[in-house]
Amino acid sequence: MSSPFDTWPDLSQPSDADAPPPEDGAPPPDDSAPVDRTAETEGFVRWVGEQLAKMEGFGVEKRGEIPWCPRWWEHPEVVQRLYVSWLAHGKAVELARDGDGQALSQWWIHHWDHHAARIFDRARGPLRFCTPKEHHGDGTPKQTPFLTVATPQAGWTL
Repeated sequence: MSSPFDTWPDLSQPSDADAPPPEDGAPPPDDSAPVDRTAETEGFVRWVGEQLAKMEGFGVEKRGEIPWCPRWWEHPEVVQRLYVSWLAHGKAVELARDGDGQALSQWWIHHWDHHAARIFDRARGPLRFCTPKEHHGDGTPKQTPFLTVATPQAGWTL
């Protein structure tokens, strides 16, 4: 059964494909086999729903609707920001269980507050064209402007 999450960008760590082979001469492991990420995806989606329902229950602001999209997974920046927040939250919970009394507070300050401010930014955020009821506001997809990046000329160095 396919889902919208099948087309998500690969969020895994960078590959070791360019790393030299191990010193014993054995070839590096074959990382090309597809990885079943169903459980990870389900945990992530559940966390997003719980996080937004419990912690970000906005309602209608005096200044207008909060930018949100019922199809948030179709916004790559939102997926990336929520995904790294989820990973960091899991680590903060682990640290809190191990006795770090500041771990969850640090997560709020250094992760969620920053990413939520960007996700929900009405003027420049990735959901600025959407409403809580409709993807891209009026129902017609709008091209989100991406920056064009040119490659520096040969010889350019830091």
